Amino acid sequence: MSFADPTHSRILAETINALEKAERNSLDPNGRDTPPIFRETAKHIPSLLAYFGKCKQQLNETMMTEELPQSTIDAMEICEGNATRVNEIFSGVVGSSNAVEQYRKVARGDQLEVLMKEILENAIKISEIRQLAVIRGVEVQKLSTALGRFTEMSASSPEVQSPYSFYNSGNGHQNINTSTGHQYNNSGPGNMFTGVIHGFQMSK
Repeated sequence: MSFADPTHSRILAETINALEKAERNSLDPNGRDTPPIFRETAKHIPSLLAYFGKCKQQLNETMMTEELPQSTIDAMEICEGNATRVNEIFSGVVGSSNAVEQYRKVARGDQLEVLMKEILENAIKISEIRQLAVIRGVEVQKLSTALGRFTEMSASSPEVQSPYSFYNSGNGHQNINTSTGHQYNNSGPGNMFTGVIHGFQMSK
């Protein structure tokens, strides 16, 4: 357990600052060609800004008089990190002549709907502590509604990458099986016997 100190207020301030920058970028008139996920994200930023603003105010009022669980501090840091990535993606993509391709480059595997989902999940988790009980209600309900939308979204990334990576830097055989079925490999010159059902098969 640790006291609510200025560091926690700073984390929330950085989160708010990053989301405000992303919101300003979303208003760029040259950003009309961005993927739909950008508009959906921008639509829910105001609710997050209002919520984090109230969290910061309340924690400032209880400074050094109440304890914050470590899990709450961890949740705040996740929100800050993800908000920073959201802003980086918005600032790097909005206004680009090829927004879809630029999204792929700037995101580097991150997806806005996943970043927003994690922000919302952890923002709601923050509201569960006793010190922030006074801000529960409409604000948290808005976050829950937004969380439902982002949870249901399909991947916005312009390309789907395989979760498997295989490297063979030598001159030998490489036998790979990524499914749930049997795999029988014979990299040598001799016979291979495999027991399948009640029989066997021979390969050369």
